[in-house]
Formats: sequence, structure tokens, C-alpha cells
Amino acid sequence: MRICIISSFNALNLDKNISSGGDKHILILAKEWAKNGNEISSISRKVHFDAVSILRDTIHATIDGDEIHLEDCNKNKIDVVLSASPYPPDLIRAARVGRIADRKVHVYFHHISPSLFWKPFQRGFFRTLLNRSYSILALAFCKILDMHIFLDQPQEYNLGSLTVHKDDGAIENSLTAEIDTSHVNASKVEIKDVDIFFIGRISKNKGVINIVKAMKILRSKGILLKAVLAGPVTDFSYYHKIVRYLDKHGMSAQVKFAGKITDLDKKTYLRRSKMFVFPSYEEGWSLSVMEAAASGVPVVAFCLEAYSYLEGNYFRSEADYKSLADSILSCLSEKDLSEKYSERAFALVSSYSYAKIAEEQIHIFMSEL
Repeated sequence: MRICIISSFNALNLDKNISSGGDKHILILAKEWAKNGNEISSISRKVHFDAVSILRDTIHATIDGDEIHLEDCNKNKIDVVLSASPYPPDLIRAARVGRIADRKVHVYFHHISPSLFWKPFQRGFFRTLLNRSYSILALAFCKILDMHIFLDQPQEYNLGSLTVHKDDGAIENSLTAEIDTSHVNASKVEIKDVDIFFIGRISKNKGVINIVKAMKILRSKGILLKAVLAGPVTDFSYYHKIVRYLDKHGMSAQVKFAGKITDLDKKTYLRRSKMFVFPSYEEGWSLSVMEAAASGVPVVAFCLEAYSYLEGNYFRSEADYKSLADSILSCLSEKDLSEKYSERAFALVSSYSYAKIAEEQIHIFMSEL
């Protein structure tokens, strides 16, 4: 089977890795498909993730057909067309390729997370309204052009007659075996010298400042914690706001910004940490939470539908730093509950395999040829 992936935000090179997010999800699936003898091609442009760049590339995708490589769109060369995201440049290019190749188009909607609409006052009314409006328009576009979509939490939307396939997150096969061993040994052998570990974009929607505010509350109770915050800074004004808060309250020594780290470093930090804290306001699935659970470290996070695969086996918090502080304290003090959550969460996520999900999606593609 020949699968063509349209991606505007990352060049999906099967020989390289992407650190996180929905693009990593697509890349791992593509690698699994390639392992099973499927032929993967891509039509990619590197577009900065901001409104101006997306608008510019949307116009480019609409009026310029040269980059679509018409010779590659021959119906004998493409069996399946995939849009890596529901953003306009990808949707438009995928629609054009699908029309030329006379093939069904599938769209991954993981970039527009259902939990974006959870407690919208936390994210701002205008942003929530804008994202909800665009979601409706994008879904209508897919409906009109008979595109099929893959969605993390389809029960969160009223999608009518639109064809929807469930898109589960997963743990990489090679990573699962390595993490499985660490789960057995970490608590007994390795020293847990990091109290709190976070990995994700340093941006407002990830709620990172809630971690340091919760740490301040706990410090006032005599509990001094150390945190490692890993991941690229994508919102520098937000990052500087956190730094100023740390400086103002004399907490700089308690928090380390690790920046973008390797998968090996990520596993090391998870094994050395007492808990994984993830105060994100919006997630479709969250591979970071899944990887933390698979490493055997207890998870503290906001109550999002995105984490339904954990079946409640994590320390749940309301979307504010005071509630987060209470949940962190519970994770530290309730050892039996923490161990129970960790063991149950590990058992739940270890059954999620990319090989299995990739195979299920290939069956869907084949049934629609």
C-alpha cells in the first residue's frame, strides 16, 4: 500500500525522530507501516506555528499547485492520502491530492484537542471561541468533501454522520520493553533525587506556572521540593513570567529548566523522579502522561477526559495551582495510594502498542480502497 502524508509543520523523515506531540504520533505510525511493507511518501513544508505563517501558507496551498508534485499523485502511485493535522494548509493540500489521485482522504484531528473546551475561562474566552469555531469549520469541510477523520476522543463531539475512527495514543514498542525493566527496578535501586518532573512545551496552555505556584504553597508548609521542567520554550513571554516569579519568591534554586532533551534523558529523569506533574489545560491524549505512567512514576494532572485510559489511577487536580498543591502533597504523603496508582496505571498503558494501532489503521485504509 502506498501512503502519502501531507504535513505543514514537520518534514516526516522516517530516518529522524520528532520529540513530542501529534507529529511524533504520525511519524511512529508511519515507521510501523513501513516496517510492514507499506510505501510511505510525504508532501511537507516547514511552517512556523503562528497565525501569520499559517495564513500565508494557506494562501500558498490554495493558489499554487506546483509543490503538490502532480506526477506523484497518479492514482497508480497513491492508495491513501493522510492529512497530518486539521489546519488549513494540510486540509487544502490533502483535498487537492485526493482529488487528483482519486483517493479517499483521511485527517488526523489530534492537534485540535477536545479538552480545549474544558473550563474555557482558564484559557481565555476569545481563544476558546476561536478554536471552537475553527473546529466546526474544519469538520464541516471534511464532511462536505467526504473526508474521514481520526480523533482522540470522538465522544466529546457531536459529529453527526461524519465518519470518525478512534485514534488511540500508544507507547513505542522498543520503549515499552525498556520501561518495563525500569518499572521493576527503579523504586528499589535508583535514588529518586528529583521531586517533580515535567516535560512538554513551556507555554501557557501547558499550565507550567501552576507547578511553581504549587511549590510555593508547599514551601510555606515546610515542604521544599525540587523540580525539573523539560521541553522547548515556545512562548518566551510566558517563560520570562515564570522566571520572574521564581526570582521574586527566592525559588530559582528549586527549579531547573532542562530545555529540549533526548529520549534517553527523559527516561532517566522519569526514573529519578518522585512524581510526574502535568498541569496542561488541553490534551487530546498526551503521550507524556502515558510514558510517565509506563515508567512506573505516579502522575499528578488536571482532570481531563484525555487521560481516560488511566481509569482514574492518578492524582487528579482541579485546574488551579491550589488544588494542584493538594494533589502533589497527597502524592508525597499517601505512599500506599501512590504505589497503587502507579501499578494500576502501568498495567493499563502497557497494553497500548503502536504496532497494534498501526495495524488497525491499515485495515481501515484497506477497507476503504
